[in-house]
Amino acid sequence: MIKPTYKDIGSMVGKTETTIKSWKGRNEELLQITRLGAICKANGITEEDLEALIQLKQSISSRKD
Repeated sequence: MIKPTYKDIGSMVGKTETTIKSWKGRNEELLQITRLGAICKANGITEEDLEALIQLKQSISSRKD
């Protein structure tokens, strides 16, 4: 699973699909953060993986400059 659905996200955080959808109108930032976390969880991406990706991105960016 690359991109979890609202239902998938709800299952991961103990909320209903309707609740997750309502976040879109009430708190877009919370939805974005939750969606990113769900994508990582669904694809087995750990915090360490994210840190490594950030470091790689920074390394590539510094080479371009």
